[in-house]
Amino acid sequence: MYPTITNEELEAALAEQPQIVLDVRETADFDEAHIDGAVNIPINELAAKYEQLDRTKPIYVICYLGGRSQIASDFLQTQGYQVTNVSGGMNNWQSETTSS
Repeated sequence: MYPTITNEELEAALAEQPQIVLDVRETADFDEAHIDGAVNIPINELAAKYEQLDRTKPIYVICYLGGRSQIASDFLQTQGYQVTNVSGGMNNWQSETTSS
């Protein structure tokens, strides 16, 4: 099983050093708002494009609420990637960053 972290924990990890953040939302949603430096591979394209990701580095997976990121994390883990699911997703990230 892979770990799950909160948005606050992801923000702290990003402050320490650059991380691979994989956003599995649709491209239009990603274009509207995303975490700086995030990679966008929509969940429906992940099976065809996952090998573009660096297998040697941990990957933080995020979507809008958390459901798609869990599916993506499950898939990537079976492919041998070290993944961490971000609970709450971009919905929480946007509300936290706009309220602070």
